[in-house]
Amino acid sequence: MGYEDRDYFQSRPGIELSSGIPRGTFALLIALGVVYLSAAVVGGHLDYVDTRFFMAVQQSLGGEARSGQPGLIHDIFVLTPQDIAPFAPGFEKPAPWKLLTHWLLAPSLIQFVFTLIGVYVVGRLVEQFLGLRRFIGLIVVSSILGAVASCAVDPFILRGRLVLIMGADAGLMALFASLIWLAPDARTFFNWRLRNFVIGAVCVLVVWQTLSAAVSQGVVTSPTHGVFAIAVSAAYMIYLKKRNRLPALAALSRGGVTQSGMEPDADPLERSLKQSLEQRSDDARHEREQREANDRDRARVDTLLAKISEKGIGALSKSEKKFLDERGKKKK
Repeated sequence: MGYEDRDYFQSRPGIELSSGIPRGTFALLIALGVVYLSAAVVGGHLDYVDTRFFMAVQQSLGGEARSGQPGLIHDIFVLTPQDIAPFAPGFEKPAPWKLLTHWLLAPSLIQFVFTLIGVYVVGRLVEQFLGLRRFIGLIVVSSILGAVASCAVDPFILRGRLVLIMGADAGLMALFASLIWLAPDARTFFNWRLRNFVIGAVCVLVVWQTLSAAVSQGVVTSPTHGVFAIAVSAAYMIYLKKRNRLPALAALSRGGVTQSGMEPDADPLERSLKQSLEQRSDDARHEREQREANDRDRARVDTLLAKISEKGIGALSKSEKKFLDERGKKKK
């Protein structure tokens, strides 16, 4: 198999971000919507960062609930450090299954709405880069590992308060942060570099979550869940970069690379992403051509040296001598 057969950039690829929704993003939107609405119907609550919900849980466990089954929702989706960490105050029995379900249920109606918007905007873009499996894997694994780390840390930094680890916002932040590596040279609003915009937005979100947890009393959402999820995303992106897989992922995502280029009404961000990917393609092609030229030159040098060894330097033509002189100057 020749080098050209293995090359990821044999032609000028372009990313076509159509108005449709990729399968993974669509499935995620449906899952989050169904879970939140079902929990609201079954549990009778829209906001879980509320002492009234936990009072209703206690009543439900005691058989005194007047409407809904908040205890059931609590036992399936509401993750706290007391469910995982034996050293957390109030730990009684572990509930490890909540690590798999906590990210499906938003802790409040406002966060539910913003999560759906974020998944629609960021999810479409990241899925076209990573593909279906890596897209779903990144949001799920970053949410789970981030929750494990938060369960270990939050009891020490938020003593005396009940910490909830819920919602897909941490996984969404992990997807958002991945754009730092997936599209570092793209441009966004006001011609800002996408990487700088993402870094700034992530910092604002982290500071906002930290301040909200600091001023809140009683029940609070974890301020560290998103931070740890971003760390997981960063580690995965760095791993892919070291294995030289990021350009391949960007170029070979199913449905993400076309030969037709961008649609006429593509927005500035899409055009910038297309230009960034085309630049990578040009650089890869130039590097390949340079390697091939060097290989041909080395082969010719070996042939000429063998000729000199056999017949002497006088057997070389003027062009052959000139070629060897130029190669010698390049090495110096």
